[in-house]
Amino acid sequence: MEDNKITFEIKNNKVHVTYERPTLTLADFLQVISTGILQAMNSIVAAAPVDQRTQVKEELYDMYNAAASNTLHYFAPEIEMRPHLTTQAILEAENNIINRQYEKIANRKQRRAMAKKEASYLKSLKGGKQHEEKSNDQSANGRSDR
Repeated sequence: MEDNKITFEIKNNKVHVTYERPTLTLADFLQVISTGILQAMNSIVAAAPVDQRTQVKEELYDMYNAAASNTLHYFAPEIEMRPHLTTQAILEAENNIINRQYEKIANRKQRRAMAKKEASYLKSLKGGKQHEEKSNDQSANGRSDR
């Protein structure tokens, strides 16, 4: 890729792109634009609060995916992106994904509930053991709880 300068100008709600050297290929232009977008996305995620970075990254991913799809749609609306996928196949795939995610959540909740039960059980055993030790101490001193 040769040295070049690309200028974006927005006038009347329209974007105009000019090049200092007209030798920029589409592949080079796409690389420049993609690199700029990637840098912007990484900067936005890095600037987000740590606990929100995953959500911000997911939202940026969806935004970029929609933007790229729209660009292709406006460029060639007659070309179907994935003609081998029917609407039914897409819906079934989405349902499978949703079901897998639900199972993961349900399994996580089930494991948490079991861990709580185990902790409660262990706690009750500790309490019972302490009571048993206390009773044994009182018996040794000639006293009994009865």
